[in-house]
Amino acid sequence: MRDAHPKLQNQDAHLLYARTLEAQDRFKEAEEEYESLVGYYAGLEARTRYALLLLRRGEVERARNLFQEVVRAANARRAIVNEADREWLKVAKANL
Repeated sequence: MRDAHPKLQNQDAHLLYARTLEAQDRFKEAEEEYESLVGYYAGLEARTRYALLLLRRGEVERARNLFQEVVRAANARRAIVNEADREWLKVAKANL
């Protein structure tokens, strides 16, 4: 898909790709995908999953910074945080 449509940005497909890399223990590649994904992903999931990956890799400070970003983003748009985002917010807060 990426070869055929290099400019296409589908956040759900991109998240699935990053998660697949992570599940295959291809952590460096997964980290690169999460990093680019959080720049345009609309919800809190991608950033939280990225922070969890960093935490898993021992990058505690970077993970903590991302968890804090998730909390700040949720507070900034409090009225429009959906149910899925509320769950990711709980994960972020639990890891601070």
